[in-house]
Amino acid sequence: MFSAREYTVEADAVSLCGVTIKGADPASFRHVHGSWSRDRKSVYWRVRRIPKADPESFEPLNEIWCRDRATVYTCTGRPVPGARAAAFRALDAGLNPKEGRASATPEGYGADAKSVWFHNATYPSAWGVKGADPATFVVVAFNYARDARAVYYEQRRVAGAIPRSFRVVGAAGYAADEASVFFEGKKLPGADPATFKLLEADFARDRHRYYSLFGRPSTQDEYVKALSEMAAELKRHAKEVRAGAFETDFAGEGHPYSR
Repeated sequence: MFSAREYTVEADAVSLCGVTIKGADPASFRHVHGSWSRDRKSVYWRVRRIPKADPESFEPLNEIWCRDRATVYTCTGRPVPGARAAAFRALDAGLNPKEGRASATPEGYGADAKSVWFHNATYPSAWGVKGADPATFVVVAFNYARDARAVYYEQRRVAGAIPRSFRVVGAAGYAADEASVFFEGKKLPGADPATFKLLEADFARDRHRYYSLFGRPSTQDEYVKALSEMAAELKRHAKEVRAGAFETDFAGEGHPYSR
């Protein structure tokens, strides 16, 4: 997300963190919210113009969704087919909470009275969440959501998940209900939800076994090795900090973002 101070408005150009917003009109340009801005002719997300969006009735809903009087748009500039602008609402902050706010991938859910959509800004269009009930739909966390009938990961239904007891376990893609454990929406065979917990170095475990990155079954020896490697890396990093390696003034370098 960006603030007004990160935009530069000059007599003949507008830029964001040093990158020119092509076609922007300096005289009427305004930062509106987060990564959204507008002028008398167009709407912009970061440095991308949103084709056909009406700046007069433009309303940003979060980092992903905006609407004008007739249409809902994503931050990639694509209209959301079938979405009803007047009833459309954002269901979360529109940012991947696992990442820092300046570089976080815009992703999350939105809905109108009849349908629910999920959008990740690395893809052009929003996906419809098939079968989701907008009246009972709730975002849990980390791209997991549920309604009265089912659980969802991004736009996909999580097979076998039980909505009433579904919960997210930390920020690594794991979740559980009363009967099962899941990683990014896929069930981990044999995992015990009652004893499942996250460990260091992207590991997890339950009473049966250890798990490494992406839910792969692992061992205690592998976990100890990963901890040793992490400790050695932290020790090297501490020496770098003591030596002043991170005292450089980075002011003026701007923020990473997708153009």
